[in-house]
Amino acid sequence: MHDVRTPADPQPPLVWLDEVDSTNTYARRLFDTLPHGAAVVAERQQAGMGRGGRRWHSPPGGNVYMTVVARPPVVHERNVGGITLSMALAVCDVLDAWEVAGAVKWPNDVRVGRQKIAGILAQAVHTRHSLAGVVVGVGINANMGRHELERIDQPATSLSVLTGRPVDASRIARSVAARFLQRLATYDPVFVRAEALRRADYLGQAVTVSTPQGEVTGQAVDLDDSFRLVIEDGRGVRHVVQAGDIRC
Repeated sequence: MHDVRTPADPQPPLVWLDEVDSTNTYARRLFDTLPHGAAVVAERQQAGMGRGGRRWHSPPGGNVYMTVVARPPVVHERNVGGITLSMALAVCDVLDAWEVAGAVKWPNDVRVGRQKIAGILAQAVHTRHSLAGVVVGVGINANMGRHELERIDQPATSLSVLTGRPVDASRIARSVAARFLQRLATYDPVFVRAEALRRADYLGQAVTVSTPQGEVTGQAVDLDDSFRLVIEDGRGVRHVVQAGDIRC
């Protein structure tokens, strides 16, 4: 594996922790003291979080549990979905360097061969009157063994399983953080949407999305300009989904 950073890539300031409740919670707690691009990385999380308040299985042993702070003007209220996908694409960049083909599963997962290898949780931080920024958490199964993977509530894999050897989780964390910041520095929503669609493993597939309003079933056909999923049902009617759990 070669390092995917280039000389132009920004080097994020890093906070390394042996153990934490969750890196997102830590970053939110200390948000006022962390600059744009700061990355919080932990060896273990006691209360790792996934989307929708789900628990993120976070055993010690060389996986990646990291949160990166993103501040305006790079982020604003309308592009949090694009920021989430930018992190997913940064993970795919690093997987490419291992000759592992990562795919983006809307809205916030990275999969390899329909098995989850990473998940992202972006949380907005507000002041009294405006958006102060976003903390973008990412968990990557770096050295998780098959026994630990079986404890996850969906098909999952890890980089060590895919490559057949242990990997350097700290190097992966640094590379992902650097690639994410590079993507933010050149952020273009049109490009992010196009690349997320190119990497999508669900496009053209029959899907069911669970939303607070109920289930939407049909064919996944597009992402709109706000990174919402467009589903076409059997009658040809298109539904735009802001967020939800996709099954395909």
